[in-house]
Amino acid sequence: MTTITVGQMPIDFGASGRAEILQNVNMIASTIQGTVPLDRSFGIDSRAVDRSPDVAKALFAASVIMAITEREPRVIVEQVTFEPQEDPDKLVPVIRLQFVDESEAST
Repeated sequence: MTTITVGQMPIDFGASGRAEILQNVNMIASTIQGTVPLDRSFGIDSRAVDRSPDVAKALFAASVIMAITEREPRVIVEQVTFEPQEDPDKLVPVIRLQFVDESEAST
């Protein structure tokens, strides 16, 4: 099981293996759909913006799970939670995931 905090991972252009996969997950979860030229469906749905914190958390978590499941098949999202912030309207997602090769080894 691995946990990443979205938006707090530097880009490593030479990443490979699990580091590459984690970087991909971070990129997917921190990109708003419609902002990537030639691939407007890449990223997460922005409908959570300007919603109440509870609704935004639910929408964002669902969008993250769907986007990662579609774009990065080498991981399984186990849980999406949010880091507590001083500003309750600021959401900092924390994604708990499992690498597919780990889940196959444990079954």
